[in-house]
Amino acid sequence: MKLLSLHITDPEGFRSLRNNFKIEFYNKDSKDSPYGFDPYCFVGRNGSGKSNVLEALGNIFYHIECIYLENKPDDFEEDINGKKGFSPEVCSPNAFVLEYLIPVSWNLINEEKTWDDLNETTWDDLSFAHIRITKEDNGLPEIEIVNNEFFKDIEKGADRTTVKTILPELIVGYSSGENETLSLPFFKMRFLQYDEYSTLLAKKQPYGEPEGRMIYLDNQYTQAILLSNFLLQGSEYLDPFKNEDIGIGIEEIVQFRLIIRQHHKVRFSEEILETIKTVEEIHEDDFDMVELTSNIEKSILNKLKACSTTNYYDRDSKSLILDYYITNKVDDPVKKAFKFHFNESPLELFRAFQTLLTLNLYQVQSETKGEVYNSDSLFVGETIPVVASDQRIFRIKDLWIKKSGLKNEMLSKSLSDGEHQFLHSIGICMLLRNTKSLFLLDEPETHFNPEWRAKFVSTLKTCLGESETVTRDILITTHSPFIISDCYKDKVKWFKKGESQLAEIEITTFGSSPNEITDYFFEYSDMIPKRPLKIIEDIEREIEEGKTDFDEYLRLLKGLGESSEKFMVLNYIAQLKEQINNADE
Repeated sequence: MKLLSLHITDPEGFRSLRNNFKIEFYNKDSKDSPYGFDPYCFVGRNGSGKSNVLEALGNIFYHIECIYLENKPDDFEEDINGKKGFSPEVCSPNAFVLEYLIPVSWNLINEEKTWDDLNETTWDDLSFAHIRITKEDNGLPEIEIVNNEFFKDIEKGADRTTVKTILPELIVGYSSGENETLSLPFFKMRFLQYDEYSTLLAKKQPYGEPEGRMIYLDNQYTQAILLSNFLLQGSEYLDPFKNEDIGIGIEEIVQFRLIIRQHHKVRFSEEILETIKTVEEIHEDDFDMVELTSNIEKSILNKLKACSTTNYYDRDSKSLILDYYITNKVDDPVKKAFKFHFNESPLELFRAFQTLLTLNLYQVQSETKGEVYNSDSLFVGETIPVVASDQRIFRIKDLWIKKSGLKNEMLSKSLSDGEHQFLHSIGICMLLRNTKSLFLLDEPETHFNPEWRAKFVSTLKTCLGESETVTRDILITTHSPFIISDCYKDKVKWFKKGESQLAEIEITTFGSSPNEITDYFFEYSDMIPKRPLKIIEDIEREIEEGKTDFDEYLRLLKGLGESSEKFMVLNYIAQLKEQINNADE
């Protein structure tokens, strides 16, 4: 997808974003190809509203998803008696206009125009639907195809079937901190995805993959991302992981274990129970129950078993144990098996892991899920129980990797916070590079060293590559001058605390020094911390007062590291000493 604009028209505004706030993205009147890729960089002080744009987009797409989902819990929506629940008329923000472009496969009226002639061709000649979602305060969202006249047999208003084709393929959220306002709609979608699965299971209906398009990346996804990439990704795309100079330096995965507990049972729905003639015809005590993982036995479990080196069923724990040993030869049998059974698609394997991880929500009671569905709390995560590792339906265990520079293999859990963060942000972009997705990354580089920060945008571009078939948008909030300096001016959005609109940027951001970026956007020109800076300032003040305790000054300065500030005061002292010596002569 390609974002065009977001306009907040809610009279109450949205968090730090005031009513009538508007942010522009891709200029639909430009001749720039919508297939081009550069991330949008949101910069500003803490509390200026950068993350609020990500939160608003997450909430909006969650709201649209919930309206058009085919499989929703029976008590999810509010009823005519006023029972609290999801309402299509109530969203946060409650009034907005969102516009974006998305590639479609519809037949064009004029199929002769191409992108070859940039002087005559624009985006609307290339099978891009221009989508506008408008919601008035306490009204239903209206979804329209603005440029429907370019397509054959396409109505301006979008029905349920059409909506499914014009939403982003996936919406990915990530936050390095405790920004639960961003994660809230994604957590709600996780419960919806679990309820969808269990409902279909209870009705004996087949299950493919989650209907909801939202994925929130937290620690439970790290190993799934790593395995999906290393087992099925082409070697030409793995350089950001393998190359120690630009990435983590993971040479290969060596072995891992999957544990799938098959102990939890779900009650059949009433319509299914009615088809069972008599209890006597069923020889099991729990004839009205079905095991939780049985609906993915063919689509996922049998494939994972076929790829394993060894597997067995542990009766004590009621668990399927799958072990994998990777030789890392060209014709490695495990990798060959994964390529065969998962269609050489790392994304297909990741979605399988996502389904299995979703089943870990089986212990959450319906009352708790109801609280989450109806919650606007910033602390909703505290109400979600954490399932003990040995009680989870699915676990990835003992994932051993070979890392450059180390003699012995190591567990992936031993990677640093920055390395885990790298796996999340870079790894998921690599997995989804061929999808029409939206990435909402809230400060994804906080644990990175300066070199990784300086290379983050270029690494993203390497992972995603150029495409002539899909469009992706990445929104990044950051305080890092390195990331801002790697983004073109039109991609940088400057948020100023207390102001209702974005601030105009008058410098060239791309290629500017970190000092220039920090001084301009954060009005902070000192390049060393306050404590050592105070020592230098105190020395300068005493000199200005006429004091000449140069030996003591030099002793204090010797305890400081090298900086331009230290160099300048040392040079000043040297000049003063020379003047005094000349005067004495």
